[in-house]
Formats: sequence, C-alpha cells, structure tokens
Amino acid sequence: MGRGAAGVRRARQKVDSLVDLAREMSQSREFQRNLANVFFVYAIGHEPMPDELDEFDAIWTAMPADGYSANRLLHRLVDTDAFGIPERSTTMITRTLLHSLLPALMLASGCRDGGAGDGGTTEDTGSDEVQQAQRGELQWKRNAALQRDLMRALELPEDGVCNELGRGSCTREIHHIALGAADPLRIGLYEPLPDTLVSTPIVLDRVVMSACVNRADLDQGGAPVVFTELDFGAQAPAEGDDAFTATVTALYRRLLSRDPEPHELTTLGGLAVDDAGKPVSARDFAVLTCFAIGTSSEFLFF
Repeated sequence: MGRGAAGVRRARQKVDSLVDLAREMSQSREFQRNLANVFFVYAIGHEPMPDELDEFDAIWTAMPADGYSANRLLHRLVDTDAFGIPERSTTMITRTLLHSLLPALMLASGCRDGGAGDGGTTEDTGSDEVQQAQRGELQWKRNAALQRDLMRALELPEDGVCNELGRGSCTREIHHIALGAADPLRIGLYEPLPDTLVSTPIVLDRVVMSACVNRADLDQGGAPVVFTELDFGAQAPAEGDDAFTATVTALYRRLLSRDPEPHELTTLGGLAVDDAGKPVSARDFAVLTCFAIGTSSEFLFF
C-alpha cells in the first residue's frame, strides 16, 4: 500500500519542462522494464515467456547499476538461456567465432599511391616499388564511412549505394562484417574484427561498382547530376576533349576533393577506348572512371 502511494506521489510530481518530465520517466521502473523488453524481443524474437521471467527481471533491474549501458544490456541478453547460450558462454562463443575466421584474415591492400615528397607531389617512376605513406598511420573506411562518402560524392540515397539482390544493404546488412562492422545481436560479435577478411577487397569493389552503376543509370534516365557533360546516347569523349576533362575533374572533386593531375588524366584516358582502340560507350566510360577513382587507396583510406 505504501509503495503504491509513493508511486502516486511520484506520478503527480510537478515538473517544469518536457526535459524534466523525460528525466523523471526514465528513472521509473516501467521505463526500465519496457526498454529491456524492446531489446529482449529484438534479440530473442518473442516476449519473455513465463519460464524466462526470472532472467528477464534480472536484466532490467540491473540497468541502473549498469548505467543504462546498451553494451552491458546486450551482454546480459546473450548470457541468458533464452538466447540459447547457457552457462554464460559469451566469451567462448566470441573466441570460437574469431578463431574460425583467423585463417582468412589479411589486410585488404597496401597504400601505394600518394607518397613522400616535394610539396605533396609524387613522381610516377613506372616501377612497382611500394612508396611510403606521408602519414604514419592510415585507416580504411569501414561500412558506414564508405556508404556515407559514396552517398555524399555521388548524391545517392541510402538504399541507392548497393543493395544485394533486393535482400538488404551491402554495407549495413549483407557484407557488413567484411567491411569492418560488428553484429552483437545476430552472431554475438560485439567488436569489429581486428583485420580485414580475404573477401574485403572484393566487397569494396562490389559496393563502389554498384554505386557508380546506379549513379550512371540515374543520370542516363533523368536529369544528370554527376555526369552532366556526357551524352549517354553517344560514344565516350576522347582524351583531351572538354567533356572528358570535365567528367574526370568532377569525379575527382567529388570523391577525392581535389583536381586531377595531368598524368592522372592521361591514365584515365585509357578507359575511353577498348582493347582494340575503339571508343566505348559514354555510359561505360562513366562507370569505369567512377570505379577507378572510387577504388583508389586515396579514397578508401584516410
């Protein structure tokens, strides 16, 4: 009876703003239980069953002591029998998963373009010698960063970057582990893998190619946004043409935030013709040029 009266007094407590109201509500047992219930249903797939209520009650009542940490909440959920992992074996499951993947772990690539030197310029010696990066440590763009940068550069919606056979986002759902993401709910992977997988370079190519194809298709079928200087009903412009230079420059500015160097224009000129030296279509040139710049280490690393 006393506990009920206290609850009534708390419910009738006057607050000065919506922020204060939200703070009061967040400290209530109802809020704690409902929040834990949302995570429970998402992780387990159903509401707590009668034989699972003891574990569920232990989870939500521990939330204040855990500082409302989502990470601790997920750990507690995975540790439950309801999740199908009895006897608190989260660490064992994670270690087993990592151990099974270790033989496949390797670095995606080295950083071969951009090197040391005089005012930031790099002389192309034509050799295969690996050049030293100017910065001491480079990071590769993981799933969210890769998707965000492609969306920004090519002005694509989130679902317009890469969608695997209509089943889900390449970067968020299908290939997210290979692209450096974690997946605590589905496979118990609380932190990203320390290194890239053997499949990571292929997945990176897949995502960038998809984004470039989608952008070219949108520009061909409607008002051009990126490839504004190309006539998609004609062949690719020749190296040195205004349309060629404008297209390559636009892609460099969008993807790399700089203008192309003269030798880079010459290199990409090879994409305007096929092996027999005949011009390819304007669409093929748009896709290949976009892909070549988007898969450079300058774009994929930061």
